[in-house]
Amino acid sequence: MVGGLKTGGVQCGSVRHSIRPAFMPRKPGRPDRHPPCAGPTRESTEVSASSVVLRRGDYLDCLTELDAEASGRGVLTREFEEFVLHREGEDAARALIVGVDLSECDRVREVKRSLRRIEQQIDDSCALLEGDAHVYVVIKGGAARSSRVLPIYETLAEKLHMLAGSSHGIEISSTVIDCTDCEDKTLLARRIMGDVTSTSADEGSPASALQWRELADSSICEASLSDYL
Repeated sequence: MVGGLKTGGVQCGSVRHSIRPAFMPRKPGRPDRHPPCAGPTRESTEVSASSVVLRRGDYLDCLTELDAEASGRGVLTREFEEFVLHREGEDAARALIVGVDLSECDRVREVKRSLRRIEQQIDDSCALLEGDAHVYVVIKGGAARSSRVLPIYETLAEKLHMLAGSSHGIEISSTVIDCTDCEDKTLLARRIMGDVTSTSADEGSPASALQWRELADSSICEASLSDYL
């Protein structure tokens, strides 16, 4: 069932991990290159007031400014389960934002196991997205070095992009963002919502994995394309 979440998890040290509904607190080869992004660094805010962005997953402090930023851009954020229960007709969402807390996963193999577990759940969620939608997986990592886990995040982004096409017949852009060291949640919200509403975001990479520091001076579109340079 699309709206349901499996309660089973994967061991990360002593903590079982799975996607949790609506940011509830936890209990103790690459795709082809796209053309360069058009326009200035500041993201466009032209978007219909009816645009909906779904939120799902673990509570992450770095995502607490999303609602305020979305409201300022005429975007409605909805909790995933609420959207499923009160969906009207064939309404589809413009984007999905998933928070994933891997802070208890200190080893690379634990990160792999956890992401394999939630991969299918994220793909199931894509059934509620419109074509050309965006999926953002925001991760808070643990002690595993970023240089070792970033390739795992890249693989996840690529698989989500391909699965959306094969499972749901839609084209999505999937971005995994390692926000372990994020200290500016307002800027993170601006980058994500800016990408959702940008008229040039679809010209970015269809699948990418980014570190927080890459977004300090660049939009998500620009940072994702820099991986190919």
